[in-house]
Amino acid sequence: MQITLCGHSAGCTLITQILEREHTLSQFGVREIGPIPSIQRAIFLDGIYNVTSLVEQYPDYCGFIHEAFGDNMERCNIISSGKQDKDLVKHIYGQLDKITVIHSIWDELISLKQPEEFINWLLECGVDERLVTEGCYFDSFGKHNDVYQSKKVAHILVTDMFTR
Repeated sequence: MQITLCGHSAGCTLITQILEREHTLSQFGVREIGPIPSIQRAIFLDGIYNVTSLVEQYPDYCGFIHEAFGDNMERCNIISSGKQDKDLVKHIYGQLDKITVIHSIWDELISLKQPEEFINWLLECGVDERLVTEGCYFDSFGKHNDVYQSKKVAHILVTDMFTR
């Protein structure tokens, strides 16, 4: 069975952790729990990708980041670690059929820096440019919590689901 993951805000962080699960779990000394279905597509809506960068840009967010990760925020996911394991990243994200990154220019909680860093990081790690850039949408989709209710976003996702 092949599935599509879709996450909003911190849900995007969770998608990276699911995709990077073997690496993420190993950071905490946990072995793979068991197989999961094949992930075909990942849809990221107004996401948090690099928690280290997020806290640098928004120091007030340190509280909820610390609650989630303690003193281990750099172990949240590969991009947050600052390490460039290009082969691993290319392997993990390169096997997806589709990557969709949607971010509202009106988002009042997360700037465009997060998706831009994520996209550039994927490209620097050698993930196919077409896979990374064809599904990028930066537009006026409303404020942070409006994005997942936006009719424009719904139209993009429905159209996106029926194209490779």
